[in-house]
Amino acid sequence: MFRRILVLLSLPIMTMLFTTVQAQSLQEGTHYRALSSPVNVSVPRGKDGIIHEFFWYGCIHCYNLEPAVIEFKQNLPDNLAFEEVPATFSEVHELHGKAFYTWQFLDMPDSTHQAIYDEIFVNNNDLRTERAVEAFFVDKGIPAEDFRRMFNSFSVQTKNRMAQNMTAGAQVRGTPSVMVNGRYMVESGMPGVRSNEDMLRIAQELALQKAGE
Repeated sequence: MFRRILVLLSLPIMTMLFTTVQAQSLQEGTHYRALSSPVNVSVPRGKDGIIHEFFWYGCIHCYNLEPAVIEFKQNLPDNLAFEEVPATFSEVHELHGKAFYTWQFLDMPDSTHQAIYDEIFVNNNDLRTERAVEAFFVDKGIPAEDFRRMFNSFSVQTKNRMAQNMTAGAQVRGTPSVMVNGRYMVESGMPGVRSNEDMLRIAQELALQKAGE
C-alpha cells in the first residue's frame, strides 16, 4: 500500500520532468528557426506567450490540419494564447484574409472558419472572387449590403494589412506554419518536424520553455 502511494505521488513529478526533458530537447535549426528580426506581437494580459498559426483557406494542408488545430486550442495551457493569421502572398490570399476578418467582425460563429474550408474542399468552390465570397456569406444569412460594408471596411483592411506585415516579418515560406512569441518559426520540412500536427506540439513546448521571455 505504502509503495503504491509513493508511485502515485511520484507521477506528477515524473510528468513534469518528462515535459522539461522534451522542452530541453528542442533544437534551433532542427525543430524551429529563430527570426533574425522578431515580429512585434501583442501577448494578451495574463498570458506568458502566444502562438500564431499562419494559414490559407485554399491550402489543403491547412484544411487537413484544422481538426488538430481545434483540439489544440481546446487543450492549450492557460498561460498561452493562440491566434490564426491569414498568410498573404497574392491577391487571392488577400481576398481570403479579408473573408476571415469579415466573419469575425460580423460576430459569426466560430464554425464559419471550418465552413469556409469546407466550401472550398468539399463543395469545390474555390472562392477566388469577391462575388463568390459574397455569395457564401449571403448563404450563411448575412445580407449582401452588410457583407460589402464590412468586407471593404477600414477595420477589415487594417487587420488584413497587419496580417500581411506579420507574414512578411515572419518570413513565412508556406502554410501552415507556426510562430512562437514573434521570435521563432516552426515549419514542416524541418528535420525535427515529423508532420503538420507535430508543429503544434513543438510550438507549445517551445512556448512553455520560452514563457515570459
